[in-house]
Amino acid sequence: MQRRNKYILVFLFGCLALSGCRDKNKPADSVKYSTTKTFNNGPLTVYVRLSSENIKLSDLLDIEIQTQINSDYAADFPKIKDSLKDFDIHSEQDAGEKIGEENKVVATRHFQLEPVQTGECQIPQLQFTFRKANTEPNSAKLEVLTTEPIAIKVTTQTPIDANTSMADIEDVVDVKTSHLLVKIIALAIIILGLGCFIGYKLRSKKTAEIQKIYRPAHEIAFEMLRKLAEEKLVEQGRIKEFYEKLSVCLRKYIEDRFRLRAPEQTTEEFLEELKKSSVLEPGHKQKLKNFLEHCDLVKFAKFQPTNEQINQSLTMAEQFVDNTKSQEHQIEV
Repeated sequence: MQRRNKYILVFLFGCLALSGCRDKNKPADSVKYSTTKTFNNGPLTVYVRLSSENIKLSDLLDIEIQTQINSDYAADFPKIKDSLKDFDIHSEQDAGEKIGEENKVVATRHFQLEPVQTGECQIPQLQFTFRKANTEPNSAKLEVLTTEPIAIKVTTQTPIDANTSMADIEDVVDVKTSHLLVKIIALAIIILGLGCFIGYKLRSKKTAEIQKIYRPAHEIAFEMLRKLAEEKLVEQGRIKEFYEKLSVCLRKYIEDRFRLRAPEQTTEEFLEELKKSSVLEPGHKQKLKNFLEHCDLVKFAKFQPTNEQINQSLTMAEQFVDNTKSQEHQIEV
Protein backbone atom coordinates (compact mmCIF):
# COMPACT_ATOMS: atom_id res chain seq x y z
CA MET A 1 0.00 0.00 0.00
CA GLN A 2 2.80 2.43 0.92
CA ARG A 3 4.67 1.62 -2.29
CA ARG A 4 1.54 2.39 -4.32
CA ASN A 5 1.16 5.71 -2.51
CA LYS A 6 4.76 6.57 -3.38
CA TYR A 7 4.13 5.90 -7.06
CA ILE A 8 0.98 8.00 -6.98
CA LEU A 9 2.83 10.86 -5.29
CA VAL A 10 5.68 10.79 -7.82
CA PHE A 11 3.16 10.72 -10.67
CA LEU A 12 1.28 13.74 -9.27
CA PHE A 13 4.48 15.77 -8.83
CA GLY A 14 5.49 14.90 -12.38
CA CYS A 15 2.14 16.02 -13.73
CA LEU A 16 2.35 19.30 -11.83
CA ALA A 17 5.86 19.95 -13.10
CA LEU A 18 4.88 19.24 -16.69
CA SER A 19 1.70 21.31 -16.51
CA GLY A 20 3.55 24.28 -15.01
CA CYS A 21 6.20 24.40 -17.74
CA ARG A 22 5.65 25.74 -21.23
CA ASP A 23 7.86 24.97 -24.18
CA LYS A 24 9.25 28.46 -24.29
CA ASN A 25 12.31 27.64 -26.37
CA LYS A 26 10.65 25.60 -29.10
CA PRO A 27 12.80 25.55 -32.28
CA ALA A 28 11.35 27.74 -35.01
CA ASP A 29 11.61 24.93 -37.57
CA SER A 30 9.29 22.72 -35.51
CA VAL A 31 6.44 25.25 -35.35
CA LYS A 32 3.35 24.48 -37.42
CA TYR A 33 1.62 27.60 -38.72
CA SER A 34 -2.13 27.37 -39.27
CA THR A 35 -2.69 30.82 -40.80
CA THR A 36 -0.76 32.80 -43.42
CA LYS A 37 -1.45 36.43 -44.33
CA THR A 38 0.10 37.83 -47.52
CA PHE A 39 0.70 41.51 -48.29
CA ASN A 40 2.25 42.95 -51.45
CA ASN A 41 3.44 46.31 -52.73
CA GLY A 42 5.46 46.33 -55.95
CA PRO A 43 8.75 44.45 -55.52
CA LEU A 44 8.07 43.63 -51.85
CA THR A 45 5.92 40.77 -50.52
CA VAL A 46 5.40 40.17 -46.79
CA TYR A 47 4.14 36.90 -45.31
CA VAL A 48 2.84 36.80 -41.72
CA ARG A 49 2.34 33.24 -40.46
CA LEU A 50 0.57 32.46 -37.17
CA SER A 51 0.51 29.25 -35.16
CA SER A 52 -3.12 29.97 -34.20
CA GLU A 53 -5.74 32.70 -34.10
CA ASN A 54 -7.25 31.35 -30.86
CA ILE A 55 -4.95 30.86 -27.88
CA LYS A 56 -5.15 30.67 -24.11
CA LEU A 57 -3.69 33.26 -21.80
CA SER A 58 -1.11 30.72 -20.61
CA ASP A 59 0.06 29.95 -24.19
CA LEU A 60 2.65 31.55 -26.43
CA LEU A 61 1.79 32.69 -29.93
CA ASP A 62 4.35 31.75 -32.59
CA ILE A 63 4.70 34.19 -35.47
CA GLU A 64 6.91 34.08 -38.54
CA ILE A 65 7.38 37.26 -40.56
CA GLN A 66 9.05 36.85 -43.92
CA THR A 67 9.92 39.44 -46.56
CA GLN A 68 10.64 38.65 -50.20
CA ILE A 69 11.98 41.47 -52.34
CA ASN A 70 13.70 41.88 -55.69
CA SER A 71 17.47 41.72 -55.45
CA ASP A 72 17.87 45.33 -56.63
CA TYR A 73 15.83 46.55 -53.62
CA ALA A 74 16.45 46.56 -49.86
CA ALA A 75 13.72 46.25 -47.20
CA ASP A 76 13.74 47.23 -43.50
CA PHE A 77 11.93 45.35 -40.73
CA PRO A 78 9.78 47.52 -38.43
CA LYS A 79 10.35 47.60 -34.68
CA ILE A 80 7.57 45.23 -33.70
CA LYS A 81 8.06 45.78 -29.98
CA ASP A 82 7.05 49.44 -30.31
CA SER A 83 3.79 48.50 -32.04
CA LEU A 84 2.55 45.70 -29.76
CA LYS A 85 -0.05 46.51 -27.11
CA ASP A 86 -1.80 43.20 -26.41
CA PHE A 87 1.37 41.08 -26.40
CA ASP A 88 4.89 41.04 -25.01
CA ILE A 89 7.79 39.60 -26.97
CA HIS A 90 8.94 36.46 -25.18
CA SER A 91 11.66 35.52 -27.67
CA GLU A 92 12.93 36.66 -31.05
CA GLN A 93 15.04 34.81 -33.61
CA ASP A 94 16.54 36.24 -36.80
CA ALA A 95 16.93 33.50 -39.42
CA GLY A 96 18.96 35.80 -41.67
CA GLU A 97 18.71 36.30 -45.42
CA LYS A 98 18.91 33.92 -48.35
CA ILE A 99 18.28 33.95 -52.09
CA GLY A 100 14.92 32.43 -52.99
CA GLU A 101 12.97 31.84 -56.16
CA GLU A 102 13.25 34.34 -59.03
CA ASN A 103 16.48 35.63 -57.44
CA LYS A 104 14.57 37.36 -54.62
CA VAL A 105 16.11 38.15 -51.26
CA VAL A 106 14.23 36.31 -48.51
CA ALA A 107 14.55 37.49 -44.87
CA THR A 108 12.79 35.64 -42.04
CA ARG A 109 12.24 36.38 -38.37
CA HIS A 110 10.48 34.26 -35.75
CA PHE A 111 8.74 35.63 -32.67
CA GLN A 112 7.08 34.12 -29.63
CA LEU A 113 4.48 36.50 -28.22
CA GLU A 114 3.00 36.30 -24.75
CA PRO A 115 -0.54 37.67 -24.33
CA VAL A 116 -1.04 40.22 -21.57
CA GLN A 117 -4.84 40.19 -21.52
CA THR A 118 -7.84 38.15 -22.60
CA GLY A 119 -10.49 38.95 -25.17
CA GLU A 120 -10.22 40.20 -28.73
CA CYS A 121 -6.55 41.09 -29.19
CA GLN A 122 -4.67 41.86 -32.37
CA ILE A 123 -1.34 41.99 -34.07
CA PRO A 124 -1.24 45.65 -35.14
CA GLN A 125 -0.48 46.84 -38.63
CA LEU A 126 3.22 46.88 -39.47
CA GLN A 127 5.02 49.23 -41.83
CA PHE A 128 7.87 47.89 -43.97
CA THR A 129 9.98 50.50 -45.79
CA PHE A 130 11.96 49.59 -48.89
CA ARG A 131 14.21 51.41 -51.36
CA LYS A 132 16.57 50.89 -54.25
CA ALA A 133 19.56 48.90 -53.04
CA ASN A 134 22.18 51.07 -54.76
CA THR A 135 21.05 54.32 -53.09
CA GLU A 136 22.12 55.83 -49.77
CA PRO A 137 19.58 55.16 -46.96
CA ASN A 138 19.44 58.84 -45.96
CA SER A 139 18.85 60.17 -49.48
CA ALA A 140 16.88 57.29 -51.02
CA LYS A 141 13.22 57.54 -51.90
CA LEU A 142 11.43 55.30 -49.43
CA GLU A 143 8.33 53.31 -50.26
CA VAL A 144 6.09 51.71 -47.64
CA LEU A 145 4.14 48.46 -47.38
CA THR A 146 1.59 48.46 -44.55
CA THR A 147 0.05 45.21 -43.33
CA GLU A 148 -3.47 44.88 -41.97
CA PRO A 149 -4.18 44.17 -38.27
CA ILE A 150 -4.65 40.48 -37.46
CA ALA A 151 -7.25 39.55 -34.82
CA ILE A 152 -6.25 37.06 -32.14
CA LYS A 153 -8.73 35.69 -29.59
CA VAL A 154 -7.24 35.07 -26.16
CA THR A 155 -9.20 33.04 -23.60
CA THR A 156 -8.48 31.83 -20.09
CA GLN A 157 -9.50 28.22 -20.75
CA THR A 158 -10.81 25.95 -23.47
CA PRO A 159 -14.43 26.98 -24.21
CA ILE A 160 -17.17 24.46 -23.40
CA ASP A 161 -19.41 23.33 -26.23
CA ALA A 162 -22.91 24.82 -25.79
CA ASN A 163 -24.48 21.50 -26.80
CA THR A 164 -22.68 19.59 -24.11
CA SER A 165 -24.85 18.80 -21.09
CA MET A 166 -23.43 18.55 -17.61
CA ALA A 167 -24.18 15.23 -15.91
CA ASP A 168 -25.38 15.16 -12.33
CA ILE A 169 -23.13 13.85 -9.61
CA GLU A 170 -24.37 10.35 -8.95
CA ASP A 171 -22.84 9.75 -5.57
CA VAL A 172 -20.33 11.11 -3.11
CA VAL A 173 -17.15 9.08 -2.94
CA ASP A 174 -15.28 8.92 0.31
CA VAL A 175 -11.65 9.58 -0.56
CA LYS A 176 -9.19 8.05 1.84
CA THR A 177 -6.43 10.31 2.96
CA SER A 178 -2.95 9.04 2.18
CA HIS A 179 -0.98 8.94 5.42
CA LEU A 180 2.28 9.11 3.48
CA LEU A 181 1.22 12.33 1.79
CA VAL A 182 0.22 13.86 5.14
CA LYS A 183 3.61 12.91 6.60
CA ILE A 184 5.49 14.42 3.68
CA ILE A 185 3.54 17.69 3.91
CA ALA A 186 4.11 17.84 7.68
CA LEU A 187 7.83 17.18 7.20
CA ALA A 188 8.04 19.91 4.54
CA ILE A 189 6.36 22.40 6.90
CA ILE A 190 8.79 21.48 9.70
CA ILE A 191 11.83 21.88 7.40
CA LEU A 192 10.52 25.21 6.11
CA GLY A 193 9.92 26.48 9.64
CA LEU A 194 13.37 25.34 10.75
CA GLY A 195 14.97 27.09 7.78
CA CYS A 196 13.15 30.33 8.56
CA PHE A 197 14.21 30.11 12.21
CA ILE A 198 17.88 29.52 11.32
CA GLY A 199 17.80 32.36 8.78
CA TYR A 200 16.30 34.71 11.36
CA LYS A 201 18.99 33.80 13.90
CA LEU A 202 21.79 34.31 11.38
CA ARG A 203 20.43 37.71 10.34
CA SER A 204 20.05 38.74 13.98
CA LYS A 205 23.63 37.70 14.70
CA LYS A 206 24.95 39.55 11.67
CA THR A 207 23.01 42.67 12.65
CA ALA A 208 24.44 42.49 16.15
CA GLU A 209 27.98 42.15 14.79
CA ILE A 210 27.69 45.17 12.48
CA GLN A 211 27.54 47.96 15.03
CA LYS A 212 28.54 51.50 14.23
CA ILE A 213 31.47 52.87 16.20
CA TYR A 214 31.89 56.59 16.78
CA ARG A 215 34.90 58.53 18.02
CA PRO A 216 35.44 62.21 18.75
CA ALA A 217 37.08 64.17 15.94
CA HIS A 218 39.98 65.30 18.17
CA GLU A 219 40.90 61.72 19.09
CA ILE A 220 41.21 60.84 15.41
CA ALA A 221 43.31 63.97 14.80
CA PHE A 222 45.69 63.24 17.69
CA GLU A 223 46.13 59.69 16.42
CA MET A 224 47.02 60.99 12.94
CA LEU A 225 49.53 63.45 14.41
CA ARG A 226 51.17 60.69 16.50
CA LYS A 227 51.54 58.47 13.44
CA LEU A 228 53.03 61.38 11.51
CA ALA A 229 55.63 61.95 14.23
CA GLU A 230 56.51 58.24 14.27
CA GLU A 231 57.33 58.34 10.54
CA LYS A 232 60.32 60.64 11.32
CA LEU A 233 60.05 62.39 7.97
CA VAL A 234 61.96 65.45 9.23
CA GLU A 235 64.93 63.32 10.31
CA GLN A 236 64.99 61.83 6.80
CA GLY A 237 65.02 65.27 5.18
CA ARG A 238 61.54 64.84 3.69
CA ILE A 239 60.37 68.24 4.89
CA LYS A 240 57.87 68.93 2.11
CA GLU A 241 56.16 65.55 2.62
CA PHE A 242 55.99 66.20 6.36
CA TYR A 243 54.20 69.54 5.83
CA GLU A 244 51.81 68.03 3.28
CA LYS A 245 50.72 65.35 5.74
CA LEU A 246 50.59 67.81 8.63
CA SER A 247 48.30 70.07 6.60
CA VAL A 248 46.07 67.08 5.69
CA CYS A 249 45.74 66.13 9.38
CA LEU A 250 44.56 69.56 10.39
CA ARG A 251 42.25 69.98 7.37
CA LYS A 252 40.66 66.57 8.07
CA TYR A 253 40.08 67.56 11.69
CA ILE A 254 38.48 70.86 10.64
CA GLU A 255 36.11 69.04 8.30
CA ASP A 256 35.12 66.47 10.97
CA ARG A 257 34.85 68.97 13.80
CA PHE A 258 33.33 72.03 12.11
CA ARG A 259 31.79 70.55 8.93
CA LEU A 260 33.91 72.84 6.76
CA ARG A 261 35.07 71.50 3.39
CA ALA A 262 38.74 72.08 4.15
CA PRO A 263 40.26 69.05 2.32
CA GLU A 264 38.60 69.88 -1.02
CA GLN A 265 39.50 73.59 -1.07
CA THR A 266 42.66 75.54 -1.75
CA THR A 267 44.08 77.56 1.14
CA GLU A 268 42.79 80.76 -0.42
CA GLU A 269 39.28 79.36 -0.89
CA PHE A 270 39.20 77.96 2.62
CA LEU A 271 40.38 81.17 4.26
CA GLU A 272 37.76 83.13 2.29
CA GLU A 273 35.03 80.80 3.56
CA LEU A 274 36.48 80.95 7.05
CA LYS A 275 36.00 84.73 7.13
CA LYS A 276 32.24 84.29 6.64
CA SER A 277 31.94 81.51 9.20
CA SER A 278 31.29 81.96 12.90
CA VAL A 279 32.31 78.46 14.01
CA LEU A 280 35.81 79.64 15.04
CA GLU A 281 36.88 82.44 17.31
CA PRO A 282 38.93 85.28 15.74
CA GLY A 283 42.08 84.15 17.57
CA HIS A 284 41.78 80.61 16.24
CA LYS A 285 41.12 81.94 12.74
CA GLN A 286 44.33 83.96 12.77
CA LYS A 287 46.45 81.06 14.04
CA LEU A 288 44.93 78.77 11.44
CA LYS A 289 45.61 81.33 8.70
CA ASN A 290 49.27 81.65 9.73
CA PHE A 291 49.66 77.87 9.88
CA LEU A 292 48.18 77.16 6.43
CA GLU A 293 50.12 79.95 4.76
CA HIS A 294 53.34 78.66 6.33
CA CYS A 295 52.58 75.14 5.03
CA ASP A 296 51.97 76.48 1.53
CA LEU A 297 55.35 78.25 1.55
CA VAL A 298 57.06 74.94 2.23
CA LYS A 299 54.94 72.92 -0.19
CA PHE A 300 54.85 75.29 -3.17
CA ALA A 301 57.51 78.01 -2.72
CA LYS A 302 60.36 75.67 -1.77
CA PHE A 303 60.79 77.50 1.53
CA GLN A 304 63.23 75.73 3.87
CA PRO A 305 61.95 76.04 7.46
CA THR A 306 64.26 75.80 10.44
CA ASN A 307 63.95 73.03 13.02
CA GLU A 308 62.38 75.53 15.38
CA GLN A 309 59.72 76.48 12.80
CA ILE A 310 58.98 72.82 12.17
CA ASN A 311 58.48 72.18 15.88
CA GLN A 312 56.31 75.26 16.17
CA SER A 313 54.11 74.07 13.28
CA LEU A 314 53.58 70.67 14.89
CA THR A 315 52.92 72.26 18.28
CA MET A 316 50.48 74.73 16.76
CA ALA A 317 48.50 71.91 15.13
CA GLU A 318 48.32 69.99 18.42
CA GLN A 319 47.27 73.09 20.38
CA PHE A 320 44.60 74.00 17.81
CA VAL A 321 43.04 70.54 18.09
CA ASP A 322 43.26 70.59 21.90
CA ASN A 323 41.73 74.08 22.20
CA THR A 324 38.79 73.30 19.89
CA LYS A 325 38.05 69.69 20.85
CA SER A 326 34.50 68.61 21.67
CA GLN A 327 33.01 65.31 22.80
CA GLU A 328 29.75 66.15 21.09
CA HIS A 329 31.14 65.86 17.57
CA GLN A 330 31.41 62.13 16.99
CA ILE A 331 32.69 60.59 13.74
CA GLU A 332 31.73 57.15 12.46
CA VAL A 333 34.81 54.97 12.02
